[in-house]
Amino acid sequence: MNEYLTAVLNVAFNYNISYEIFNYLNDETPSAALPEERRIAINANWFKPNQLPFVVAHEIAHVINDDDGYLSFHANNKLKTEASANKTAIEILLHEYHRRNDTVPNYVKFMHDFEIPDDLEDYVKSAIINEYDLEYM
Repeated sequence: MNEYLTAVLNVAFNYNISYEIFNYLNDETPSAALPEERRIAINANWFKPNQLPFVVAHEIAHVINDDDGYLSFHANNKLKTEASANKTAIEILLHEYHRRNDTVPNYVKFMHDFEIPDDLEDYVKSAIINEYDLEYM
């Protein structure tokens, strides 16, 4: 999982997004984004360590998507801004997965490995289809 976290942090660097990693926060303090400042704050103690690459990609997505305000992580797909950040985060992770693997990922395993919430299953399937130029799944 660390290789994906490193890869996602490199995405931040490539988009000129600065980040700070906090090692002293409690495990329920969410990571956050300040899109106008092109900065993200990462809680390294997140209670779901395998989810951290997704969380960081989600915060990066807020900056890439030019969202407004101070945004802390929650994968609530009912809010338009959060749904859009989730979709972009999945695309970031899937692109990094594709760079490291020749095979199309099993969407269930992909979601499990990165602890992506179940309600994002349709986004994951759609992103796999787009990333690998598939006709259907």
